[in-house]
Amino acid sequence: MTEERFVPLSAVAILFIWLKLFYFGRIFISTAGPVRMIIAIFTDMTIFMMIFLLAVAGFGNCFLILARNNSENIFTGNTYWRAFIYSYRAALGDFSVDSFDGKDKHLLFTIWMLNTVILLIILLNMIVAVMGDTFDKVKETEMNNTLKELTSIMVENDLLISKRNEFGNAKYIIVIQEEKAEEESDVMWDGKLQRLRKYLENTVLHQYKILQNLEKEIGKVFRERIEKC
Repeated sequence: MTEERFVPLSAVAILFIWLKLFYFGRIFISTAGPVRMIIAIFTDMTIFMMIFLLAVAGFGNCFLILARNNSENIFTGNTYWRAFIYSYRAALGDFSVDSFDGKDKHLLFTIWMLNTVILLIILLNMIVAVMGDTFDKVKETEMNNTLKELTSIMVENDLLISKRNEFGNAKYIIVIQEEKAEEESDVMWDGKLQRLRKYLENTVLHQYKILQNLEKEIGKVFRERIEKC
């Protein structure tokens, strides 16, 4: 393998080695929760990222076609990959409209406006909203997630422990049984608005029961007074 091909491979390998620190961060209680939060955020935002990248690819292809018909200086680059990068940079706020000229100038600005509205304003804010909702979900069960990460890393490294040496002379058996909630709906995460709605519904129902009891008591008192009269 030549040095020219070895350099990119070594760069990627070094990156994965640094990212491996997140794995060892699961060992400690102070970092197990944040690591779990990062994993949960990546998991929950996968679908939105696919939609976002699909939209970026569509706008990039549109810009590439218009750029080739616009001027001799193709502002998106000569390849589709460069056009994808141009659309991605525009979605992040790196605007470059100095090369918008020619007969398709107005159409280019229209597509550019749609690109900023759909990608920058709508989709990116949706991703941020999903990340915030995931953060609240993980934060609410932070201790459970921390213990889950600790037990997961114990299971992953279970083969490193010799059970014969550790429990060879043991006179007991360790049994671990999964504990499940009685009502699954109470432990599911529905988001902030759904939780607020359920809280208000439960509060209103509780107050309604109180009013019904008061109505019964007041009616009972009135009947007793009428009977005495």
